[in-house]
Amino acid sequence: MSIGLDKLFRLWYSLGMQNIWSVKEAANKLGISERRVRKLLAEGRIKGKKLDGTWVVLELSYTKKRG
Repeated sequence: MSIGLDKLFRLWYSLGMQNIWSVKEAANKLGISERRVRKLLAEGRIKGKKLDGTWVVLELSYTKKRG
């Protein structure tokens, strides 16, 4: 059964769990591309979960490496 991401986000917020971001929001906050966020999520370098095929970011602890 799929409840949809909009309902999931509303439920999450109603439970007081505001620390959840979409890939787009995380990319904007981290100053990197959405593609890079998805790659980091897949590598486990950013904490998140895949729900109904869509990534949800649970922690913004990534810092860009300067090279």
